[in-house]
Amino acid sequence: MAFNLSFVPLTSALIDKTPAITKDGHEKRGYPTFSDSMYHAIAITEDALFITADKRYYEKIRRLGNIELLRNLS
Repeated sequence: MAFNLSFVPLTSALIDKTPAITKDGHEKRGYPTFSDSMYHAIAITEDALFITADKRYYEKIRRLGNIELLRNLS
């Protein structure tokens, strides 16, 4: 089975964007996890779409763009 996957190099933009996303939260609502933030940072820096089933993450961070909630896709 063939997949259309590619490796994303670790760039300074990606290194800077990931921690910025993890800090983009709220004390009561919580903060994004590092792993979610890394995948989202890749989507942002590569102009791709991060698809997540995590509604809490989506609601916290959707204003950054390049993200869609899985259940919204048909």
